[in-house]
Amino acid sequence: MQPFFVKGGAIKMDAIEKWKDKSYLKQKFNNIPVKVEQYKSNDNMEISKGITKTICFNDYIDNLHSGWYLADSGLRGMNINKDIHSDIHNPYLSGPFEEKPMEILLFLGKDTKTGAHLHVSPYDFVLHQVVGRKIVHLLDFDQLTLNPVFHSRFNFSKENFFKLDRSKYKVYTFELEPGDVLYLPPWMWHAVENIGYTIGVTKLFERDDIYLKLKRFKQLKHRSLVQSLMGNVQSLVRKLTLN
Repeated sequence: MQPFFVKGGAIKMDAIEKWKDKSYLKQKFNNIPVKVEQYKSNDNMEISKGITKTICFNDYIDNLHSGWYLADSGLRGMNINKDIHSDIHNPYLSGPFEEKPMEILLFLGKDTKTGAHLHVSPYDFVLHQVVGRKIVHLLDFDQLTLNPVFHSRFNFSKENFFKLDRSKYKVYTFELEPGDVLYLPPWMWHAVENIGYTIGVTKLFERDDIYLKLKRFKQLKHRSLVQSLMGNVQSLVRKLTLN
């Protein structure tokens, strides 16, 4: 699978209209605590170098603090009203691309950026823009350099994409408006700009991980193993804590 863009590919999702209303979201999210990224400067935001803070959902959405971003939040693990899940059903899609996503991630913020990164897990990522505008810049795997394997941001590039001379790179840029969909394979670099107040959801679908066996993606295989190990360690720590 290669990346491809579908204009209006999710325009019939109920969330497109319902999620414009912040009071609706505040009611359906039950004012749960959420983890948000906090950045000291725009430069730090451009390389996604920040810290994580916990804040109640209503406080976050009411104030949308500068330099804060609610990103990569798994909806399946949240104690929220089931209407939220119904809202993001896409009637335009059928089969595996709609029926059984492995996870659904929430992205909500104002004037935020995400540094160039790729996904080391064997999932396809399907971005659905719900509110506002999002600009996604894509580059092929060979164009940027991964951070070291044990770096805290090991799936991010060493380079700050937003400060590159883009005339020297082959960059594919897509501007997403509410109802647009972008399909993204895991090995594709992407940097993101959110223009104003935006909400998006990304659905993850399991794919054949044969690409990790290709010599070209050897670095991704190492990071996939590290990510899996970290997940196992975190799971063990949670079990020990509960006991």
